[in-house]
Amino acid sequence: MSTIIYRLATVDDVEALAMLRAEFLGEVSKKSGPHPALIEALKLYFARALPTGEFAAYLAEVDGSIVATSGFVYYRHPPSFKNIDGCEGYVMNMYTLPKWRGQGMGTILLGKLIEHARQNNCCRISLHAMPEAQPLYRRMGFVPSEGEMRLDLRVP
Repeated sequence: MSTIIYRLATVDDVEALAMLRAEFLGEVSKKSGPHPALIEALKLYFARALPTGEFAAYLAEVDGSIVATSGFVYYRHPPSFKNIDGCEGYVMNMYTLPKWRGQGMGTILLGKLIEHARQNNCCRISLHAMPEAQPLYRRMGFVPSEGEMRLDLRVP
């Protein structure tokens, strides 16, 4: 049995992040084959957004290969009484290669994203969930809200 290593993505992971995101998009859109323009655009995005902290991702690695990924986009808006820091986030890019599904990797990766958001004073997390993934998000505390699911990290 191989050991699963969970870690924060770095700019060295741009290629893998782009490929897994492209696979995810192909799977949900029912489009097959590589899309070179999309992959290049994803590489540029991740290379820019990872170092600035605009985007964070945790990865699951087995025997040196990345088999699952997560992603979190931070965004800021003007502060309010409910969100004095103005920081919110959006979960995206949750994807596990088909061969590795059903082993709890998504749960662990999502937990790491939630903790990362808390450490960065993010008060709310939103996401759009595929129907088959909704039970995972509900278990982690997300609730349906206006066509998406949300998790409030601060108590009013």
